[in-house]
Amino acid sequence: MTDDAKRQKMLERVEALLAKAESSDFPAEKEAFVDKAQSIMTEYAIDEAMLRKASDAVDMEIDHIEIDLSKIKYSLAVSMLVAAVADANHCFVVVTRKGYNPRTGKQERGLSKATVFGTPASLDCVGMLVMSLHKQMEIALRDTPVPEWEHGKTFRNNFVIAFAQRIRERLRNSVEETLRNDTRAGVALVLVNQKDRSTDAAKAIVDTELAEK
Repeated sequence: MTDDAKRQKMLERVEALLAKAESSDFPAEKEAFVDKAQSIMTEYAIDEAMLRKASDAVDMEIDHIEIDLSKIKYSLAVSMLVAAVADANHCFVVVTRKGYNPRTGKQERGLSKATVFGTPASLDCVGMLVMSLHKQMEIALRDTPVPEWEHGKTFRNNFVIAFAQRIRERLRNSVEETLRNDTRAGVALVLVNQKDRSTDAAKAIVDTELAEK
């Protein structure tokens, strides 16, 4: 099987698991599907990184994707989801705030976008998982009644932030378990190297943008 075919098969398995998570009515089942999806993504990332190491590949292709936060409700919570997913998948994320709007002549509040840096396969995983978790967050928020003693807006803001925090913890646990179950030497280090390369790529772009201003 070619590398592209393996990658496509991995993405199809992840997509199927996330679809099941979105359609399930049982929280524990949703979590199990998401955790399994993350485990599959981590296993693929490990295999890809170990192949690069075995072939003494010096170059590591690092790309980036942008996730628009400017029109998303609860953009802070969504940015936390992006950061959690990016971290679990050995990527680096830069969140940008809105700036001056020449049309209105005002400084806008809120977040503009999240730019995620990583390998192409990792970025595919991040985009897919963020989209699914955002949808699951909206479903959970819709189906959770606001307690009579709570202010609606405050409750919803706290709910989505807590949701993002739980996701971060669960994804981290999934990655750690997958690493523990892999007995190959140097597994954790190759993923640290991937994260470092993603971070370097992000810093290079930010430095270039600052120098041009």
